[in-house]
Amino acid sequence: MAKLKVIILFSAIFLIIFTLHLFGYFKGLYYSLHFYDKILHLSAGAYISAIIIWVLFKTKIGDTLKTGNRFTKLILTIALTITIGALWEFLEFFWDSYFANKFGLPPLQINNTDTILDLIFDTIGTILTVGSYYLITSKSKLFKRFF
Repeated sequence: MAKLKVIILFSAIFLIIFTLHLFGYFKGLYYSLHFYDKILHLSAGAYISAIIIWVLFKTKIGDTLKTGNRFTKLILTIALTITIGALWEFLEFFWDSYFANKFGLPPLQINNTDTILDLIFDTIGTILTVGSYYLITSKSKLFKRFF
């Protein structure tokens, strides 16, 4: 039952992020609010990291991967999230090259700086999530003193 609740929660968060993406695209928020895209990339990086952490630490899949200790799993989480962010940027490039140009739709990628900043915010999101998970699950007296 607990796994079902987690899956429902992850699905709901996905729908929120995806709806915000569509809303931002069709209402022009990506172009009128320069930080809108960055907030979504930060959120998506954190969200994807949370899913990967859950899979690696809380499911049998994580046990069968033989990824090693906790530190290795957290580094794998960061690497996978950055990779997924890069794949998303490829999808944006594909969208712009084939659909936006052919049908007169606004592009998703404004320039190379936008792409790099998107990847940086994906990375910040994953580091915040991985760092939070590490601190929450660590046995550090320093962390427990403050929380």
